[in-house]
Amino acid sequence: MPTDTRRLVIRAHRPWQRRLIWGGVAALALLAVYLAFEIGRRGAGYDSLQAWQQRRALNATIAELQKANAGLRASMAELETGQVSAHREREELARSIGELQSRIARQNQDLTFYRGIVSDSAGGTRVRIHRVVIEPGENSGNYRIRVVLVQTARPEKDVSGTMTLSVAGAEGDKPAEYPLQRLTQQKLERLRFSFRYFEDIEQQIELPAEFRPASVNVEVRAAGRTGEPLSEKFEWRVQESG
Repeated sequence: MPTDTRRLVIRAHRPWQRRLIWGGVAALALLAVYLAFEIGRRGAGYDSLQAWQQRRALNATIAELQKANAGLRASMAELETGQVSAHREREELARSIGELQSRIARQNQDLTFYRGIVSDSAGGTRVRIHRVVIEPGENSGNYRIRVVLVQTARPEKDVSGTMTLSVAGAEGDKPAEYPLQRLTQQKLERLRFSFRYFEDIEQQIELPAEFRPASVNVEVRAAGRTGEPLSEKFEWRVQESG
């Protein structure tokens, strides 16, 4: 009888080897695709290394530009601050010059005033109207008038007398003039003075609402003097107080 010589071979089942082989094949396929892609880009003139170096250089340039921009903004802020400071300095300088000019003007007035006191005048009245100052009052239409009187001759004794004033201007379309009596609440007709060197006479007045002043007329009459009183007209110019 014939004998069956076939043998049964038993092999161990190792599925992980198959997965490993297929994984390696897939990785090689991806590598091949990437290499083909890079070869294609190089063939078209594209170099990934060169592109990376260019991106790095561009990033460095952007950082430098941002730094330079920040420096320019800081310089601009300093310039603006300097301009504001220079503007304030110019304003302070202009204010100081204005105050100095006002002080010089007051000193010149005082100098003229004291020269008038010590000057020797031959004949005529011994009283002179040195200046008239008009300042605004607390309410609308109220004013403070200051009249400074001095002796023109070398003062050896006091001089006394009376002074009156009036304000001329227009009311509506017609000229008008108001005497002191109609400008004061006390209905004063005249103001008295008595001094040796000088006297600063101050009087509050109130003008009518529709009246537009143009000038102040001051009349001074010294006691013991005959003839016409001293009379002068001054332009209505309001000086801000302070």
